[in-house]
Amino acid sequence: MTILYNISRHEDGIQSLNALDLVSVLKEIQTTVKESDSYFEEIVEILCMTLALLSTTEQIKNDRKQMNVVLDRILESVVWAAGEEDYRYGFHVSEPLVVLVKLFSYDRTLDYIIQHAEVEQLEKTTTLEFLLDFFSKYYATVKHDDPLKLTTMTALCNIFWSVSLRPQYKQELYGDKEKFKEFKKIIEQIARGEGNRSIATTSIHYVPTYIENIQKAADGILCNIVEQQEQPQQSKTKKSERYGVKRLRTLALSLRSSSSTNSPSIAKPLKPSIMISYSHGDNDICTQLYNELNKRNDEFDIWIDRKYCKTGYLWGKIADGMQEANVILCLLSNKYYESKSCQQEFVYANDQLKKQVIPVFVQKDKPPGWVGKCIFSMTELQNVYSVHSFFLFRYSYMFAKIYSISSDSTIGKRKVERINGNDRRVFSIEQ
Repeated sequence: MTILYNISRHEDGIQSLNALDLVSVLKEIQTTVKESDSYFEEIVEILCMTLALLSTTEQIKNDRKQMNVVLDRILESVVWAAGEEDYRYGFHVSEPLVVLVKLFSYDRTLDYIIQHAEVEQLEKTTTLEFLLDFFSKYYATVKHDDPLKLTTMTALCNIFWSVSLRPQYKQELYGDKEKFKEFKKIIEQIARGEGNRSIATTSIHYVPTYIENIQKAADGILCNIVEQQEQPQQSKTKKSERYGVKRLRTLALSLRSSSSTNSPSIAKPLKPSIMISYSHGDNDICTQLYNELNKRNDEFDIWIDRKYCKTGYLWGKIADGMQEANVILCLLSNKYYESKSCQQEFVYANDQLKKQVIPVFVQKDKPPGWVGKCIFSMTELQNVYSVHSFFLFRYSYMFAKIYSISSDSTIGKRKVERINGNDRRVFSIEQ
């Protein structure tokens, strides 16, 4: 079991073990192991963590009763380890926390762990209150040269990032003002790099792709708990001023161009801007889409991270790109749903900036709740049965929508009049 668990901690290992349908075998073992067995304590924790790492969203959803036992046990392992002086109870606390990071990417498991988990030690407190207390305690007490501090703090920041992306749970972070103040202070230190003085900068362990680096996670948390509070306070005057600055910037550029050529010219209208939000696991599809859009770069600008985010403060650059964009294309897939960076982009664009979002389905998978409630309020899903057919037939519809959204520009008005198509906002690509 220990060997299987260690293999399941690596994403390549997960693929290999799932190809053997190991989940079914482990579930059968789970039903036969009894608390009275002498080896129960030794095997049950490894069994539960391995099952959680190997299970897909659908498997977790379709076998709720058995998986709830798994989720309870993993959270219980964190609680036990957190109470020990060396933060070990069979395993170091970082190991079950890393498993929780993956589980918190799914709405169903996040809801259960936060609201319904049955852990005896948490009868007088909530899961989130426990995690907040442990976060502050661990950060303050563990020595800076402890090789496991980075792994543990990174896992905790990723967990809080997932929580902060869900409005119904984010409010609980504010419940105790003193605890929230301390939590925010630590997150700000980490985001600014100050916390790195007390945390080793390089992990000694393999880090799966579903875990974002600690500074990126801290940036995401701050975006959700700070910027969203400040955004409603922006007055219409400030928004108007920002729009005016953009228009003045455009006019200044046109005047500078005019003076350099010593010939009179009329200021050209600002081209519509399109941003592509995607998972790097869908890089090939994104490249196809980008290349097709780029054929019309005389009509609109295209913002994509690989072009603008090579170095520096990445989230800041992405947020700037989203704020400037007229339209945001989101390439939706399981990889997108499981990425906290992608979740952050979608939530920031749709909920905070109120941008026009055009979802493009890379796979015909049912989206999780945080996406589904947004896109299905937009329109019905169009069925397109291959990548080839999408790239042949659906671009005219997509372009029509892009131009209609940007109809305040001269280019947009002209193109909307010229293109006759179904004005949809949701597109699907099945591979």
